[in-house]
Amino acid sequence: MNKKNIDFLIKLQATFKIEAKEHLEKISSGLLELEKAKDRKNQLPVIEIIFRETHSLKGAARAVGKNDIEAICHLLESIFSLFKEKEVILIPEIFDQLHQALDIINALVSEKKGLKIPQVLSRLTQLKKSYEDESESTKITYPGKIKSAKKSKIIEPTKKEDTAESKVKTGEKYSPGETVRISTKKLSSFLIKAEEMVIAKEMLDQRSKDMENILEMLSQWKKEWSMIHPELLKTRTSPTRIEKTLNHTSLGRPIHQLNQFTSFNLNYIKLVENKLSKLYRSINTENHTIFAMVDDLINDMKSVLMLPFSFLLESFPKLVRDLSRESGKEVNLEIKGSEIEIDKRILDEIKDPFLHILRNSIDHGIEIPQERIKRNKNSYGTIKIDISKIANNKIEITIIDDGKGIDLQKLKEAVIKNKIVSKNEIIKMENKEILSLLFKSGVSTSPLITDISGRGLGLAIVRDKIERLRGTVSIDSTPAKGTSLIIILPVTLASFRGVLVKVYDQTFAIPTANIERVLSLNYQEIKTVENRETIPYEGYSLSFVYLADVLQLSSPPNNKKTAPSLQVIILRSKDTMIAFGVDEILNEQESLFSSLGKQFSKVKNILGSIILGSGKIIPVLEAADLINSVKSTSMAGKPLTALAKETMTEAKKKSILVVEDSITARMLLKNIVESGGYQAITAVDGLQAYEILKKEKIDLVVSDVDMPVMDGFELTSKIRNDKGLSKIPLILVTALESPSDRERGMTVGADAYIIKSSFDQSNLLEVIQRFI
Repeated sequence: MNKKNIDFLIKLQATFKIEAKEHLEKISSGLLELEKAKDRKNQLPVIEIIFRETHSLKGAARAVGKNDIEAICHLLESIFSLFKEKEVILIPEIFDQLHQALDIINALVSEKKGLKIPQVLSRLTQLKKSYEDESESTKITYPGKIKSAKKSKIIEPTKKEDTAESKVKTGEKYSPGETVRISTKKLSSFLIKAEEMVIAKEMLDQRSKDMENILEMLSQWKKEWSMIHPELLKTRTSPTRIEKTLNHTSLGRPIHQLNQFTSFNLNYIKLVENKLSKLYRSINTENHTIFAMVDDLINDMKSVLMLPFSFLLESFPKLVRDLSRESGKEVNLEIKGSEIEIDKRILDEIKDPFLHILRNSIDHGIEIPQERIKRNKNSYGTIKIDISKIANNKIEITIIDDGKGIDLQKLKEAVIKNKIVSKNEIIKMENKEILSLLFKSGVSTSPLITDISGRGLGLAIVRDKIERLRGTVSIDSTPAKGTSLIIILPVTLASFRGVLVKVYDQTFAIPTANIERVLSLNYQEIKTVENRETIPYEGYSLSFVYLADVLQLSSPPNNKKTAPSLQVIILRSKDTMIAFGVDEILNEQESLFSSLGKQFSKVKNILGSIILGSGKIIPVLEAADLINSVKSTSMAGKPLTALAKETMTEAKKKSILVVEDSITARMLLKNIVESGGYQAITAVDGLQAYEILKKEKIDLVVSDVDMPVMDGFELTSKIRNDKGLSKIPLILVTALESPSDRERGMTVGADAYIIKSSFDQSNLLEVIQRFI
């Protein structure tokens, strides 16, 4: 095959990937709608859409030689054709099979290896055959199982207009039309180039200001000249007397020649002034035109890369379905405002925070059906995502679940145990303040750590990500009724508004969004409370530091505090406010923001940079880092390096018992534990482990479940019922992943339950560090 044909095939396959993803998304959405459809009338239009999309995907796969995808699609197409021909009532297990087939196709499109294609084809063939063998009107059917329609729980769509049938009638906003395919990577590059024109606009504006300054200088010169010019004119009226007195100037030129020059100079300066004035007016006129063109270009490019939330949320219904099925719960997802648009760059960044929140809602919030019925609720839980525009080009996202809410008592115990706050401090805190502690790393109210959630990292990651996008997040909860999170985000990341400050002749920008207040105080108002400098603010003392000290800037040799007052900026991050002293507050400015890039994403205290109209690059400070830098310096008065060494030394003293019957798995776990700096002791089953626990001091147990003699559940129960051992943390690492197994793990007293299929080294060490 020649190079031209190879290049064409590469382009064809790239096009297929894009097309395949679109078909798969529509088929997946269709299956979710079909599962909710309550009767034949609502089923048929959805089945028709799924059938057509599957047929199109099969044809596209055939065109690029993707035989495995074509084979799976052929079977799916046959099954959906049977759905069209026969009146069938479907059960969740059938949809599990169909979604799994789509997952395999998705993996094949992404060119993943090691997929079990024959098993998928076999299951689909069996499913197809079961329908072919049935009569014209079919009851709920599943290979190897038959159930009655009454036993099937069907959740109706929350809104009629959201069904697939209505979408066919009304059409989608982003339906295909006369379009040109172009990668978002290229569009992002175009937007960046367009945004960089903001710098050119600011430079033009600076040139205009420079010209204005020159005219002001000329104006000042004219004032000075107007004072001396009349005196020079007098020399013309009595030249003889002047000439007798001075005769000649020091340059040897007669006075009348100087008079001639001054007249010429005055006329020449007026000429220059006129030309500069015309040039200034022309620059201003051109600037207005160029500014408008640049603004229009940037707005047009922004609109190209402004995507509706539906692009992010379209995969969430399936995710919610999978997670709820896995945890033995029934969850209905309602989405409102998905048509609202936001900067694609923000959309890309908030996917992980959204996933964390959904997982928390399903795992911690929504109860199992039996528990919900006991509480006089629907057997299925509901998660609502409500998106709306608010003032100042911001978007508000509310995520609400109707679950059991957050147990404040458990939260208090968790934060005290993790030494986030003391018992005395938490007594003084209001409920809203206590709930905000959920955003601290390591805080979780879950008694059991699973592969879905429970490590206390999710909400900490959510807040960090949202704040880096210059947004905010807050949480509220009502026991037995549910939990809500409110996220506020900017519509776009392009523009940046910040306050410019000066510290030791260096200029920095601070995001306006993080500034609580700007003050001017007398130096005498700085007080020392408990070895910390403070300033009075709204009736209480606020911690105060000099920004130069936090940034570790060296003081210039001649730097002296000569200003009569102190310039202060109060920064807020999360629920903490700290006052920072600066030498001078310059002004507030809107500029183009540039991040540091992935290579420098961890640079402390620096968020990115802006470029002023003068061409000067100004660092943008990260408010959260500045506040954390201040807070970290009060850690028991010890240097961080000393604390780190102390922690490492302490870790080496901890003993962990690894219980696993497989020698391979046992050696793997032992190696992971020792790599974390712990001492590892091994046992081959629960009985041997229990004997070791009775003889030696063990700080934590990591155990398999399925073992001979005494399994992990029995070992856990025995440890919890032994007064001398009951406080030892115990982590179960097992292949048993059903909801009933997890429930049993919690019942017998396991502190964490890690599934081997989602297991990795950092996962285990992260959990161990939480307990010891």
